[in-house]
Order: sequence, then C-alpha cells, then structure tokens
Amino acid sequence: MKRIDLFMFLSFQDILVSNLHLLVNRLNVGLAGNREE
Repeated sequence: MKRIDLFMFLSFQDILVSNLHLLVNRLNVGLAGNREE
C-alpha cells in the first residue's frame, strides 16, 4: 500500500510541476508580449 501511495504521490507531483511550468511559460509569454507593446 505504501509503495502505491508513494507512486501516486510522485505522479500527482509530476503533474503539478508540469502544470506550473505551463503556467510560468504562459506568464512569461504574456509579459514578453506586454513589453513588446
């Protein structure tokens, strides 16, 4: 059970990290667009 819980936790953490990277990329693109304007 502990191994399964740990695996699920790591998978969930990977999803959160990937989503954070996408959000950061979008913010960076938005800031770059605002700066260009």
